Amino acid sequence: MRHSRKKVFGLAAAFLCLAGSLDARKQPASIPVRHAFFQGRVVDFVPAHVSRGESFQFGPWNFGRKISRPRPQDQHPNLYIVVPGGQNTRQGFERYSHNCILNWLPKGEGSADWDIYYAFILDPTLEIDFRSEKELLIAAQEVFAPAPTFRLEQSPAFAMLKEQLNISSLESLSKYRHPDGTLPGVLIVPARATVRATVDDPAEPKSAADARR
Repeated sequence: MRHSRKKVFGLAAAFLCLAGSLDARKQPASIPVRHAFFQGRVVDFVPAHVSRGESFQFGPWNFGRKISRPRPQDQHPNLYIVVPGGQNTRQGFERYSHNCILNWLPKGEGSADWDIYYAFILDPTLEIDFRSEKELLIAAQEVFAPAPTFRLEQSPAFAMLKEQLNISSLESLSKYRHPDGTLPGVLIVPARATVRATVDDPAEPKSAADARR
């Protein structure tokens, strides 16, 4: 009887370990975001050290500590998460593939608070790998008039529209329509989160003091 109980307990423990292993495999790995685009070129994006507190996570990508705010602040630079994009991709998490775009770089050293915006591509004809805010804003101002047979599932960012904004049909986009009934080519909405990070621009000339480091 004791032998049978040990065997049952052993099988149960093995099952729990296996289940835990499978659950862990289902969870996305946390990949720190290290780069972003600014005016078409790549800059280093270094999130501030997080000792505690909640991080801003987008799929498997970690943007560092999240500073929740109800509204973006005018004095803060913007960080756009553009979906889809070819900069950050990972097998198994293709729906989260995105580009990171910064609108301006703060002067001086030290970290800054970056207000995060989602930029979801609605128009499937916009086959652009966006790398600057100018490109993004021009596309957001373009008129997208879906054909009568168009379904929202055809939008490149459909999965994220549904996950992040709970939008799963054209009717759900009614509040984002222009007065003439058309839609923006790219839907830009605040993510209602701010992260703290430092940006280093490799193209920026270094001071003599920096060069000696």
